[in-house]
Amino acid sequence: MEKKGGFTVLESLIVSFILIVVILVGSFLVSNSLKSARKETFKREVIRAMQAGVSAYQIESVEEGSVCYSLKYLMDNNYFIYNMPFNYEGSVLVSKEGDVLTYYVWLEDENFLVNKASLANLSLKGGNIDGVIRNRNKDNVSLDCDGANAILKQ
Repeated sequence: MEKKGGFTVLESLIVSFILIVVILVGSFLVSNSLKSARKETFKREVIRAMQAGVSAYQIESVEEGSVCYSLKYLMDNNYFIYNMPFNYEGSVLVSKEGDVLTYYVWLEDENFLVNKASLANLSLKGGNIDGVIRNRNKDNVSLDCDGANAILKQ
């Protein structure tokens, strides 16, 4: 019998198996890279929200005390400008005692959330502690300055 060119069934199965493994590994690496990029983008938005709260506090010439700005207030008054469809919720607490200005952010979107973040404690890794950006879950999270004794700007 004359041998014809081509692959046997076993050779085709082996090649198919190798291709499936390569595709699975590649998709896993790509999905992790995308998640890291989304988390980094969220971190930048947290910092932008802090800056917007501080700008509002300074422009509105608050002498001393605490002000809790909702993200909606900051957007409506052009302190926080976001050109894409708005999908963030949260607030920024800005306090001044003497010459020291402190600020914290509570922020979430459909993927991530952060509680009481400041520049000092903002992190991408860690547990469920203040300042750590983590995956959003179904738990109800306070996004209104965590009950701080502050003037509310909504």
